[in-house]
Amino acid sequence: MGFKKREVSEYETISKYDFQAIYSNLRRRANRMNAIPQPRKRQFIQRVGELSWHETEDGTTAWMLFPKKGGTKVIGALLDDLRSIYFRHGWYKTVIDPEQLSEEAEAAQSENWDRTPIVIVQVDVHDILYMETESENDDTEWSLMGVLEYGSPPKGNDFPVRWVRVSDPPPEVSVMLQGFQPSPVVGNIDSVRIDLLSKATSWSGNIREVTCHLTIDTEKEKYVVDIKERTKTIARKETEYTDEIVRFLRESLRTGEYLRIKDTYLKWDHASDVEYDEVELVMGQEKEWVHLSILKPLVHRYSFYPDSLQIPPTVSDLLKTTQSGDVLLKIDIDERLKNAGSKKYLRAQVKGVEDTSSLKNLEQERFGIFDVALLAECRQIVDLVSLKRYGVEVDVTGLAGLWIPPGIEEYSQFYDAITAEHESEDETELDEEENEDTFEEIVKAGPQLELARVDVEISSQRRKLDVVLQLFSVEEDFTEELVVFSTSSEIAKSQGIADTVLKSKIRSSLRAKRITEDEMDNILSRVCDRVEELGIPILEY
Repeated sequence: MGFKKREVSEYETISKYDFQAIYSNLRRRANRMNAIPQPRKRQFIQRVGELSWHETEDGTTAWMLFPKKGGTKVIGALLDDLRSIYFRHGWYKTVIDPEQLSEEAEAAQSENWDRTPIVIVQVDVHDILYMETESENDDTEWSLMGVLEYGSPPKGNDFPVRWVRVSDPPPEVSVMLQGFQPSPVVGNIDSVRIDLLSKATSWSGNIREVTCHLTIDTEKEKYVVDIKERTKTIARKETEYTDEIVRFLRESLRTGEYLRIKDTYLKWDHASDVEYDEVELVMGQEKEWVHLSILKPLVHRYSFYPDSLQIPPTVSDLLKTTQSGDVLLKIDIDERLKNAGSKKYLRAQVKGVEDTSSLKNLEQERFGIFDVALLAECRQIVDLVSLKRYGVEVDVTGLAGLWIPPGIEEYSQFYDAITAEHESEDETELDEEENEDTFEEIVKAGPQLELARVDVEISSQRRKLDVVLQLFSVEEDFTEELVVFSTSSEIAKSQGIADTVLKSKIRSSLRAKRITEDEMDNILSRVCDRVEELGIPILEY
């Protein structure tokens, strides 16, 4: 376009740039394009909602209001301690406590809360979340946050949404939304917001904070959950089915509301308020134990590697298994998966079982660090092929240098193992003077403590060795007892305990205590003497 041929001779032609040719060709092309049917702009179903939020010292609290999929009914999610109102990809735990919902609903009706429009665009089966943002020139535009998924509120209710997840759209959806911007927000959500928040504010009832103790009635062959307020049992659940007891312990997460007895709500956290019993079985002249932490991964996460970590479906089936030795889970980093950007790049080698064991299926799985941490919480696991129960030990030497994310400390078995490994590495890199300086900086104000007694407790049932200190304060006349070191008793007896690991862990446990350096040396010396008295070697490297 824009060039016109000109013959120079019989055998030669050259092109000449010609404005008249440009104009002529543009007119001809415009006429041709005008005659071609233009593709219609892709239309999507859009649902309008709102984020009502305010900032606090701990983060941002927000009510997220939006219409349900396939309808116009608006539902609400209360999100607490957000880092930003703009959602990053990931899971978001929502508030389901009715008392907190009521308080925040009342606060949200004040003028101090900001409001940001949101739009949910339906693309095939996906809900795509857009939020209104401001551009550099203060114009309003829409930003795509990702695919929105959520746990519906309890049946018949508008709130609370039980959880929220925002994730990366599939490639085909991203292509379909290329260049798309939601339509301007039409309508007013004020009346809907006021109605929903008023319902939340009007809640009245009585909440009792409880804990759950899971055990087995071996005569009835049933699981038993004693619901306790402090030490008193106020309710009980019995069933022979594993799936039913797991669902019961996950009641609030599964239904979006606490267990209700008349006008009283029983509140417990499925992750932190469940105690798993170690049940004694008499097998003729022998004794065995079933540790119910075998169910812990399923209580924390209803579907936890179901093809590899299988649980007997009833108590009767569980009691038919026999106790065997220990299985060692050696955790390593799969560098190929890590370099490929996979979030689950850990692998497990299962040692101590036969090649035909169902537990060998764990070697085919990809794990994230929280998956491994949850697996390590099991004091026992079951092989459904041989019908044997194995104790669980974890080898984390292959995770040297791995960054430990916040929250791992809630999984004590894995956390103790990996922090001992990391502290052992740190001790070889830091000289003694730096260690002392670090310790002195973090001692907090409080009564000065001295050592009263050292106990080293070895539990045959738990297979754990615990170092217990009793400390006292002359100034304030009180005593305190705490566990400062814990490890596998079988590994300690067979392999010994590294001096650097033992001392580093004790120092770490006592960091928040006001203890002089001379007294700290006395504590470390007394602990080492007591451990060696039990025939457990202290290894110096």
